[in-house]
Amino acid sequence: NHIFNPVFEDYANQVNLDSCINWLKEADLFIFESTSGLMLLNRIQTLNNHAKYIYRVSDDLHFLQSHSSLLQYENFALNYFDLISVPSPTLQQRFQDKHRLVRLEYHAIRKDLFDRLYDNPYHNEGPNVVFTGIAYFDLEFIDIASQAFPNWKFHILGPIKKLPHRPNIIAYGERYFMDTIPYLKYADLGLQTLTYRPGAESFTHSLKTIQYTYCQLPIVAPNYLKSSLEHWYSYEPSVESSIID
Repeated sequence: NHIFNPVFEDYANQVNLDSCINWLKEADLFIFESTSGLMLLNRIQTLNNHAKYIYRVSDDLHFLQSHSSLLQYENFALNYFDLISVPSPTLQQRFQDKHRLVRLEYHAIRKDLFDRLYDNPYHNEGPNVVFTGIAYFDLEFIDIASQAFPNWKFHILGPIKKLPHRPNIIAYGERYFMDTIPYLKYADLGLQTLTYRPGAESFTHSLKTIQYTYCQLPIVAPNYLKSSLEHWYSYEPSVESSIID
């Protein structure tokens, strides 16, 4: 991190904005996501001081262990936004003391895509259990669950490494978003089985949770994720009896 401090501190000057300079000057609204692109804020505001600016905190930069320069810049940049938009009560609580206007706006899905008719991708009798995601998957959970329920099929959509090698665990790797929808629609149960690290509490209201809920799936999640949803079932991580229950 120390080696790359100069690179991050000069980030805004490294980005070539020539191809979009005209519409940057004329735009009425800018929405910044919680990525390294946040560090372009001051440069863009120099070009356009009449527009409104929104910070959409789709991901928690602290949880993602972003570079310290980006974390410092986020704290500095908050006062330059007209609105902070967050997708979970956990993030709302974090930012509400740092800005005059913080609005809780949950993630959303394209209902028209989920309402379409799709072929059933499962060619076996259930139950079919699905997980979709790219990181923080609880490998210990699936190791226990796949052994306890050998007739269940566990379908893992995403680049999850070090999965146990068992006939009832099917790894699909990373897929186009549209290709994942049938697996959610025809599943019997959705996994929100994530390992804990500070800041993970916000995953109670993740996009995955909303997708599972729209598909009317029971959701299994670790007990550090607190939810009032009636279809939410918690287990104690690493405890075999709790996972099986």
